[in-house]
Amino acid sequence: MREGDLHDGGYVLLSGFAYCFKLLTNGDRQIVACRVPGDADGLYGIHTECADYTVVAITSCHAAFISNGAIDHLLARSPGIARALWWSLLREKSFLCASLTNIGQRPVPQRLAYLICELLSRLQTVGLGKTGSIEIPLTHQDLADMLGISSVHACRAFKQLRQIGLLSYDGNQIMATDLEQLRNFADFDPPPY
Repeated sequence: MREGDLHDGGYVLLSGFAYCFKLLTNGDRQIVACRVPGDADGLYGIHTECADYTVVAITSCHAAFISNGAIDHLLARSPGIARALWWSLLREKSFLCASLTNIGQRPVPQRLAYLICELLSRLQTVGLGKTGSIEIPLTHQDLADMLGISSVHACRAFKQLRQIGLLSYDGNQIMATDLEQLRNFADFDPPPY
């Protein structure tokens, strides 16, 4: 889905990973969300016609499309579904607030540690996170674009976290060598799900 594309509904990601980004006029991008299985997207824009950001799959993905008409029908007939959608939107707002605080107020190594803790927590919630490891194919540039920094800064922060013994990386997965210490370093408090 591209920013500005017309759409007639939303989707729930069933498998795979994706991210959402906005392009600036100078060509730079800001990744505004990482989508993991179980995440819904586009449902908050039920009554808008155009996508407000681009969504890109970073692995093979399967998603369930839900049309605006189907959403309206379900909301009108099921208070339980309406509550679940409301809860999902509030959870998304909570993640956005935490992400803005992370990007705006923490030093770069702490920002990276927080992002890794958040992704790990979200993956574990849906039964995908092994104890202390993340297997999402994110490059240093992707991490940089999530944190509002250069890829050089992302590499330096990653190296610093490895040097102090909080992370390791084997080319495919990021592993928290001491998850509790990483959470303390990141000042990460897992949100209630």
